[in-house]
Amino acid sequence: MADKEQIDKQEQTAPSGAVLRSGAAKPRAKLARSKLPRGIVEVRWENATVADSVRYRVRIKRKDFKADRLFDSLHEAQEFLLMSKTRDGRLGLTEREERARVIAEVAKEMLSRRPFSFYIGRYIAKYVDPMDESNEVKKHSKGVVRARILGLKNVLLTWKPPEEKGRTGLLALHRAAHSKSSKKPLGDFFLDEIDLDVANEFLTVRNKTHAASTVMRERGQLQTIWSKLRHLDPAQVKKLPPENPWQAADKALIAVPDTTRERDLSDDEEDRMIASLAKCRNKLVPLVIGLALATGMRRGEILMLEWGQVQDGYLRLRAAQTKRGKVRHVMLTEEAREILAGLLASYGESGVKPDQRLFPMTINAFKKSWNAARRRAGLQDFRFHDTRRVAVTRMLRQMTVPSTVMISAMTGMQSVAHIEERFVQPFEDRERARTGRLFSEADLRANVGHADARMTKHYANLGPRPTGKPKAE
Repeated sequence: MADKEQIDKQEQTAPSGAVLRSGAAKPRAKLARSKLPRGIVEVRWENATVADSVRYRVRIKRKDFKADRLFDSLHEAQEFLLMSKTRDGRLGLTEREERARVIAEVAKEMLSRRPFSFYIGRYIAKYVDPMDESNEVKKHSKGVVRARILGLKNVLLTWKPPEEKGRTGLLALHRAAHSKSSKKPLGDFFLDEIDLDVANEFLTVRNKTHAASTVMRERGQLQTIWSKLRHLDPAQVKKLPPENPWQAADKALIAVPDTTRERDLSDDEEDRMIASLAKCRNKLVPLVIGLALATGMRRGEILMLEWGQVQDGYLRLRAAQTKRGKVRHVMLTEEAREILAGLLASYGESGVKPDQRLFPMTINAFKKSWNAARRRAGLQDFRFHDTRRVAVTRMLRQMTVPSTVMISAMTGMQSVAHIEERFVQPFEDRERARTGRLFSEADLRANVGHADARMTKHYANLGPRPTGKPKAE
């Protein structure tokens, strides 16, 4: 009976990959009849591929040491059994098992490590791919975001072995002389290899070949991806420092140009542009540019306009059409009304439907015609977004007193301070230079370099003018 129970237990240890013979419920394990050292049992399995598979089982149940192992050879089983009979041997077996456990954990850890490109792919799948594609502008914006993120994976940065990180002083100098650093794409870095040094090098490398605004946008994108790691792989994030390296990166490494873009359109340039636009095959392209110059609207906002949005002297832009995702009402100037009236008249008696687009063309088709028109006019440096700047400047010229509130309402710019700094102040500077006169206290402060009215008050002598020092009698 005891032998039967032992065989049953041995059957439970049969290899999981064994293939059963036809009609057998499970592999049959049987004890060998050959004589073996005490404590070692020979177990045989019969399966479809191997007629006789042999294992040697060592099972020890002592208070100070317990083991139940299968070995492929009798020699290994005997060695294990002999080592278990001495204190030093048992200690060696324990250390061996602990070492094997550590190696297994390290191997598991290495297999679980994923490069940064893996998480970029997950981020795109979770946050970019589901983005709105309800209209062509949204679809185009989604493609731009996706391409930008994928491009970040290929930026070459310096990779250093773990032992070279954190070295300071003379040891750092010695390591630098024998450095094994190499270049590899950012996407090939593991998460624990991306630190503040890598983030700062990214800013330095990108700033050499890209505009400061582009580098800042890329840094913000990487900061967002890193902050989403806790949702993409919580287990890995727990092993990382809490600091977001892209957020802590030194923004002073990005060389911001001293001058802002102030591209305007002179009368001669406007005449050349009009003549060039008249040669476009698609006659809607000149109307798009005219409406942009009259209202300061963005390209996507204009191309997605529908006739149902033209109401009571305004263009009622939906939240999905605006950059900030908020409803905006654009007041139609006289020039804008003339453009829309002429466009509506071209449809004749058939009229238009509320959901019909004013300018039924794709973004790529418009860009192709617009770029060709710029080349013909010799204005390659004039971008479509510059029409927004030209429109704001013309609005300011039409106002007796420039109103930042009105400009904000018409163009959709949320920051009044931004309008004041980028448009109103440069406009007033040009007007002062043109006329040689100061029209307001703000003009005076700008002229003498005072930050606020208190300093101007300190310098202003508004009391009676002195008549000179009285003569002594």
